[in-house]
Amino acid sequence: MTDRIYSERMKKCVEGKCHTVIGYLTAGYPNEEAFFEVIKECCKRGLSILEIGFPSANPSEDGEVIRRAHRQVGTQLCKNMDFWRRLRSEVSVPIWLMGYEKDLIQTGIYRKMAEEGLYDVLVLSDAETKERMELKSELMNYSVDVAGFVSNDDSFHEVVECRKEFGIIYQRLYTGPTGEKNNSRDYGELLDYSQMSHQNLIFGGFGITSGDRARELLERGFDGVIVGTEMMRRLNNSREELYEFVEELVHVDSSI
Repeated sequence: MTDRIYSERMKKCVEGKCHTVIGYLTAGYPNEEAFFEVIKECCKRGLSILEIGFPSANPSEDGEVIRRAHRQVGTQLCKNMDFWRRLRSEVSVPIWLMGYEKDLIQTGIYRKMAEEGLYDVLVLSDAETKERMELKSELMNYSVDVAGFVSNDDSFHEVVECRKEFGIIYQRLYTGPTGEKNNSRDYGELLDYSQMSHQNLIFGGFGITSGDRARELLERGFDGVIVGTEMMRRLNNSREELYEFVEELVHVDSSI
């Protein structure tokens, strides 16, 4: 299963494990020092992988909870490479860098960070499959993976193409901005298509708000779940509420 993964941290993370929990936090939120305290504690509580959002002036595919975080942080902090160097030194888990083309690709920051080994998987929500394929060919030289994306709007041909090209697949559980509660089971047929080769790691994301929903998805066959907006909501309430939620997700993962 890991033969098509280039990141050594990702390989070590998933080898011998049935499932993985990925938690999203916006870089530098709610402020720089608090951010580092939070991510370290989340990892201590058992979070397997961090998905870190690169702040954008126009996070078009995110809902209001994450958009507010982007506005609060602003776009200057994360242009500082020392911030990302510190992040890489503070945690040992794989880092998924999530962002938008304008902020990461057009500025070239994604390449500078890859050259220094500051992240393990690039997650571009607004890119086309062809561009992701080109980035994969470039970034594999730095032992960095690029996540492919599939959703219910994709044709069977598009799903098969993504499955062939990418070892890591991010399956959107619904179409639209992040943060909408979603208990639909429409993901099943698409998951079956994506699993046909048994050579991909498939992670379900969007609208996961509880441990019960995470359990359902993991039991159905996803290799992991990606939880974003709910992580941020819990953090907005209190750090301890976030940590308890992480423990809930980790417990679900370990009990299956």
